[in-house]
Amino acid sequence: MKKLLYLFFIVILFNINIIETNSTYSLPEMAPVNEEYVISSKEEEVIPPLVRAGKEDNLITKIDEYSTIIKNANAPTFFKLTNSNGGNLLSVKNQGSANLCWAFSATSVLESNLRLKNNIYTEYNPYHINGVLSYTYSNGNNIYGTKTNNTGGNFEHDMLYWASNLGPVSSYQNSTNLQSMQNTMVNASNVSIDELYLLDKVYNSTASTTTKAAFRNEVKSLLQNYGAVYIHAAAPQGSYFSSAYNSVYTTSVYQYNSNPHAMIIVGWNDNFSRYNFVKSNGSYPSIDGAWIVQNSWGSAYGDNGYYYYSYEDYMIGLFASGIKKTSEKLYDNTYQYNPTGSLTYINSKYAANIYNKINDKKEAITSVGIFSYAANTKVNVYINRNGSSLSGATKVNSSPISIRYAGYYTYYLPEYLEITGDEFAVIVEYVTYNVNSQTYKYSVPVHLSSHNSLSEEEVGILPNQSFISTNKSSWQDTYSYGYSVALKVHTTDLTTSSKSVESFIKNSKIKSGDSKIYINTYTSNVSNASAVTYKVKNTKGEDITSNFTIYDSKVVNNYATGYLKVKSPLKDGIYTLITTTSSVSNTKVFVVGDGYATNLLYNTTIVGTNYSRDINSYIETYENITWKSSNNNIVTVKDGVITGVSAGKANIIINNKYIIKVTVKDPITISSVSEFNNIRNDLDEYYILNNDIDFSNVTFTPIGTSSKPFTGIIDGNNKKIKNIKVKGNDYTGIIGYVKGGAISNIGFENVVVEASSSAGIIGYMTYGNVSNVYSYNSSVTGKNNVGSLVGYFNSSTMSDSFSISSVSADNNVGGLVGYSNLSNIYRSYNKGTISAKNNVGGIVGFTYYSNLKELYNEGRVTGTLSVGGIVGNMNTTNLNNSYNIANISGSNAGGIAGSLENNTSSNFYNTYNIGSITGTNIGGIIGYAVVSNTNMKLYNNYDIKDDTHIFGNINIDYTSSSELSQSNMKSSSYYNGFDFSNVWNMKTYPELKSIKHPTNIILSNTIYNVSVGEKITLDASIVSDSINKIAIYSLSNSNAKISKDYLVAVSKGSIVVTVSTTNGISKTFTVNITNDLNTDKYNFKDGYILGIKDNTTYKNFLNNINNNATIVLYDDDKVVNDMDSIIKTNMKINVNDRNYILIVLGDVNGDGIVKMNDVMAIAKYIVENKGITGNYLIAADVNYDNNIKMNDVMKISKYLVEGGTLWKRYINY
Repeated sequence: MKKLLYLFFIVILFNINIIETNSTYSLPEMAPVNEEYVISSKEEEVIPPLVRAGKEDNLITKIDEYSTIIKNANAPTFFKLTNSNGGNLLSVKNQGSANLCWAFSATSVLESNLRLKNNIYTEYNPYHINGVLSYTYSNGNNIYGTKTNNTGGNFEHDMLYWASNLGPVSSYQNSTNLQSMQNTMVNASNVSIDELYLLDKVYNSTASTTTKAAFRNEVKSLLQNYGAVYIHAAAPQGSYFSSAYNSVYTTSVYQYNSNPHAMIIVGWNDNFSRYNFVKSNGSYPSIDGAWIVQNSWGSAYGDNGYYYYSYEDYMIGLFASGIKKTSEKLYDNTYQYNPTGSLTYINSKYAANIYNKINDKKEAITSVGIFSYAANTKVNVYINRNGSSLSGATKVNSSPISIRYAGYYTYYLPEYLEITGDEFAVIVEYVTYNVNSQTYKYSVPVHLSSHNSLSEEEVGILPNQSFISTNKSSWQDTYSYGYSVALKVHTTDLTTSSKSVESFIKNSKIKSGDSKIYINTYTSNVSNASAVTYKVKNTKGEDITSNFTIYDSKVVNNYATGYLKVKSPLKDGIYTLITTTSSVSNTKVFVVGDGYATNLLYNTTIVGTNYSRDINSYIETYENITWKSSNNNIVTVKDGVITGVSAGKANIIINNKYIIKVTVKDPITISSVSEFNNIRNDLDEYYILNNDIDFSNVTFTPIGTSSKPFTGIIDGNNKKIKNIKVKGNDYTGIIGYVKGGAISNIGFENVVVEASSSAGIIGYMTYGNVSNVYSYNSSVTGKNNVGSLVGYFNSSTMSDSFSISSVSADNNVGGLVGYSNLSNIYRSYNKGTISAKNNVGGIVGFTYYSNLKELYNEGRVTGTLSVGGIVGNMNTTNLNNSYNIANISGSNAGGIAGSLENNTSSNFYNTYNIGSITGTNIGGIIGYAVVSNTNMKLYNNYDIKDDTHIFGNINIDYTSSSELSQSNMKSSSYYNGFDFSNVWNMKTYPELKSIKHPTNIILSNTIYNVSVGEKITLDASIVSDSINKIAIYSLSNSNAKISKDYLVAVSKGSIVVTVSTTNGISKTFTVNITNDLNTDKYNFKDGYILGIKDNTTYKNFLNNINNNATIVLYDDDKVVNDMDSIIKTNMKINVNDRNYILIVLGDVNGDGIVKMNDVMAIAKYIVENKGITGNYLIAADVNYDNNIKMNDVMKISKYLVEGGTLWKRYINY
């Protein structure tokens, strides 16, 4: 009978569990995968003739071509294209149902090169490529059309599109019809795709082991140096595809032809097991290893959009292509014929085009675009700038131009050549090819007519424009063959001026590290270049002309052409070029770098009444800034700090040019968890905390996302948020994503953040402020861009903040900030333990164009590579007046900075380190630095004299920094350059005056007398001028326990409680504990008596406690005298004038007896979250885990069936 009854309970509980957990969801709709990727089924039409190097039998590449690569094959075993944050360099695109894998893949290849080589993160439109090249697109004839709309394509189509200057077009210019396509065709972008490569074919099925290894090494080298590699391969579906490993291995062209597809290689894994592939023709690949391939079906497919293709996949070696060089477009016009006609070759040695000038403007030839049929091509270029005579062309290159790969190459002329006639001619001599150990001459790339309904004449193939020759004297017109020579000529407009002298800078916005500034100068009064002089000044008016050399300066028809060569990289900023002839001068402004040009980054913000915030990070400039408010009755401004006066709207005006719109708001008070949670419903308000908020360890969803960021203000009012857990992927924190918002005057204690990237108390912040914020006794874990306070910090400012919490992640990990970009961190410190792999710092993991000032680290920092006490890896960052006293461990490890990246132009001074540094490439101040700017200022840095040199492996002059003995480190007289009047205090070692610490502790009592089970509020007051009012409590023995903000007496005796501050000040008080109840039969917790068995009488209850105590029992505030009365949940008892609430475990209806209706009530509460409230919830938690779950129901059910007891000694106070 007992077993049947217990089985009955189990059935009930099982059914309840089904109700509790049986939730349903539907999968999102996804793009179909069975597309018609028309790339291959008719190979004669779709495989580009340009990449056919002969018969297939002769296509196995000779080892000699790869010998250099084999010798230098030092690639890592694993690699994936990533950005500076450690995340994926590219997002996974989704082509949907369009048959445009070729366009999507090529667009990703372009974006990867621009991001990797030029730090340009523009997204481009793949649909535009298809629209421009599709002769059936929309209505009407398209003169550029070469293919049917929305059908397969290949990299040749993309190459012709780019080389012809028909794109790229950014994604926001998403054209939907032919007319809008044509309106954005010519010179649609400021980007010039200068060099594209098509690798020679390697057949994995027949090539030698050495040849295949050489091919892999070459692809790896191209990946690392130039970005993603375009491929054709079988789509990841079908019998050759492993869904378990998202892997593909094919061994024949037939498998490819059944599912042809274009994708990109973004990395490799040499250790990817060959047994992770499906057998093909009964065999696994012969070696381990896989290419990491990014698809264009969206991130819902594969491994978040990625797949793994065997190194020996049949197709991988046949169509590998990519982009080697992109640049800013320095020309205005492109001359070309039949630009998108399919490429092939014709037997000849010389190729020429004659062009008519397109307008009446003066023009100069800047560069020539050349197609090469095979690798290791050499060419010469001849130009006649004054007519159509081919015999009148002269050579412009001094030695043959070498083109490494088949594809497209842009040759920039050593000097601009002005076109002086109405016609001009360009000749390319193909000197030699090297293809499969054979020497081919007379093979010139030409365009066939476009495959549309237009005639050859309509697409641009006309008589007397394209010619070929074997000897440069006898020429044949290619019109008779239906061809045009594949050749581009780029020109720049030579703008005239009404002034007697005026310079025109072609690349007026120059990338960091560029060494040439191209100049055209119009002169009406000189004929000799030596009469033109140039001077360059910075924004301070300083003459820095000595940093430049003028090259190739010539005067032709009133134009001086040439370029300024920078001797060493300029600091990013704004410069003035002054051009002078005789007594006449002209000025032009040019900008170096994107980081510090005059630029308003963010133009709207809010501020609270009587609240101040810094908005200096909203603007980038080297100019002197003037600030003013349009209405001082609403908002005031001083030195970039705004203060709200009264609610309303006003403008902050900068240099009488830029406007930041400001809204001043009155505060909304926050007093509870629910009110704080409601911030997510109004993300642009001004919030202020009324009191501390305890989340009781609930798991919290971040406030603010990338699509709906937090833009308001949270003023903690010196209160704190505690006991909260946050879990997520990217942008994870209590505040997930902040844009233009501010967090201040608040502490975060006992917080747990677990995430992937951009994780911290604040996951991601841009254009924001963090001030007077701390994290204590918390932990943050993740992968990339992880910090205790902020994960990713962009164009923002942090000040007067600190952390005493642990951080553990992979890349870009810091005690305060993971990744800092264009940001400022001032007057802050870290005492928490930091551990990660790469770019690990006590304050910040990685910095770019940032300012670090008055910081210190006291927390141990360990990592694999680039590990520093203040910053792990710094690029173009100023760091001063900072110190480290903690131990640092790793490779490229330093007491202040681990690594300084190349092209760093930083000021690094007034720092010291006394921490121990261990690892390889280590230094007391800097571990590793190889920078191109040898004028970097590095001075007044001091390290304690030990086995570690002050600097590790660096190439910077550090003669003004030194190692000091321990005694000298304790004397201010040895710290040259340190300002001990305003910045530093000399204590045992120098300390920063600006960082305020607690100065005293005030106790409300020094002696307490309590009974077991009673609690004392921990209310020590910390005296401090900062937000740091943290009190740390420690106990001399186990007679008491700390529970939240209370000390709970556990057992009879005395205990000494020590109260400490984070900087070591301490005081003590004593607690004397008596045991009025004198029993171990029951549990005492926070004023409750727990563990009372059901059906216990008042008499039996008294028999279990101290008979000498004065005891009064209350039931609903009425005194109980009947000794046979049953003790019930929620009764109250007074013992020696101390009150306790009684809890009978399992008694949730208050009758003192545990029965079936208690079980059902608890089960209903679990499912419906209602029915049980108040102290009855404590009675339901029979296993004391602070949660009411099914195991509580199971325990009570077992008790009812089998008997025994629910009681146990409560030990977790």
